[in-house]
Amino acid sequence: MGGHTTINRMLRNPIYIGTLTQGRETTLSYKDRRRISVDEDDWIVVEDNHEPIISKKDFYEVQRLLDSKRRNKKKKKGKPMYLLLRLDAYIVVVP
Repeated sequence: MGGHTTINRMLRNPIYIGTLTQGRETTLSYKDRRRISVDEDDWIVVEDNHEPIISKKDFYEVQRLLDSKRRNKKKKKGKPMYLLLRLDAYIVVVP
């Protein structure tokens, strides 16, 4: 099994509660393999498509726990951010 990204995708995937989601990504043409994200409003979602592996209650509890564990990155105001630092010159940006 892979790293934390793989585990996170598994925990966030609604396929385990019986929900089939298609059309999340697309390509411009069959020749161009670059993936383009599609707006969530345009996804094809079929609930109760198959028998769930876990209950919806458990799935949404995991989602709540994952969301509460997210770290909020706060911008520190007033502290200088050094973009370029050399011996003879530097640029300081104060947000």
